[in-house]
Amino acid sequence: MSDKDVNITYDTLFELLRREKNREELQQLPETFFADVVIYLREKNNVLSRNNDDNVFSAEEKEKTKGQLDNVKKIIKEFYEKRERKIMEMAIFKSRTNTSLINTSNLLAEEKMLFESLITNLSRYRSGILMNVLNATEPILAETPVPQLKAQHNLKAPDSGLKTEAIPHQGDAIFENAMISIKFLSSVPKFVGRELEIYGPFQPEDIANLPKPIADVLIMKGRAEQIIVN
Repeated sequence: MSDKDVNITYDTLFELLRREKNREELQQLPETFFADVVIYLREKNNVLSRNNDDNVFSAEEKEKTKGQLDNVKKIIKEFYEKRERKIMEMAIFKSRTNTSLINTSNLLAEEKMLFESLITNLSRYRSGILMNVLNATEPILAETPVPQLKAQHNLKAPDSGLKTEAIPHQGDAIFENAMISIKFLSSVPKFVGRELEIYGPFQPEDIANLPKPIADVLIMKGRAEQIIVN
């Protein structure tokens, strides 16, 4: 059976599952694999539907056809979950080591999206939780997407003219993307935002312009206060 040209049948699906289970690396599939499986299942459903309308088709034969279709779906589900586990293990290894030695050539387009999404989230939480905890700091994570903007680091606060003031609502999109000036009340080590952008470290009395979601977290935790300059 060629990896690049698979005729979807019960036997080929069973063979693909056997190979995926018995080999450590992700197995190669045709780029249209998922689409081909969908066509195969639709054809089987159509056959069963036509047979249900045929009085000659016995109840025993109907049940046999339905059983075969159920078995095919179980194979597909097990096959997907086996590849899913391998992809998760690949993403975990990539997140932990940042190695470029992982072979992703056998990922289908849909699986590549899953892989990249896993890496993004694993890296975000690893940096936001583990790295901060190792630095004896509470985890800090941006809860909503933030723009790729760099903070203004280590700027000393003016001697006067600082006060806390809420930012008025200016519409959801504008409000979420607003930059807020805050003054740090305690030390905050380097941390990452939603899109893996780096912020900090900050010291007490430092001022920085940060995206609202991040600023809100720092203010809520008592690490900073919002300021405006008159």
